[in-house]
Amino acid sequence: FTAEGFSTRFVGWDRGWRNPLGALRFLRLLLRHRVALIHQHFGGRLPRLLAHLVGAKAVTHVHSRVDEASGQIQGQLHVASADAVIATSVAIARAVVGPIPVVAYPFVPPRALSTCLRHRDSTTLVIGAARRLARLKGLEDLLDAVALLHSEFPNIQLEIAGTGPLRADLEQRTERLGIREQVRFLGWRED
Repeated sequence: FTAEGFSTRFVGWDRGWRNPLGALRFLRLLLRHRVALIHQHFGGRLPRLLAHLVGAKAVTHVHSRVDEASGQIQGQLHVASADAVIATSVAIARAVVGPIPVVAYPFVPPRALSTCLRHRDSTTLVIGAARRLARLKGLEDLLDAVALLHSEFPNIQLEIAGTGPLRADLEQRTERLGIREQVRFLGWRED
């Protein structure tokens, strides 16, 4: 945002209304900096109400755990008083009660990829995936795709960063598909 001329501020405020000092710090920041927009990663209604109190707009970014067996979210996500809502998937968007959300899938912008990719040589094609190793994340499909592409692109490599309950199954799948040498499981990464 700063490259586009916007400034950002972060206020550490936990426990919502049960932390009146945090609410006061937030309100003071809104007033001092004449904030026009807040971006809230879910949470309670109070930050949105305080934003509206000073004439600012509130965008709420919702994400939630999806039941891996059914692909559904348990319960509803109430975002009353949000001026706009961003959901990280269609399943999460369906659970929103309030403004109609825009779905924006998490991803790495293409410009950033040039700094993330590690080139082994000019003939190796490296595909990276960073996610929780769970059924809902589509890693089985990714492995199947790499197996299909391997015949046409023998130097393809897949690097998977993350941990989760599906790791052993995914490793066995790479064996069955004959792509064990093309796939690296990197585990949890801080970089």
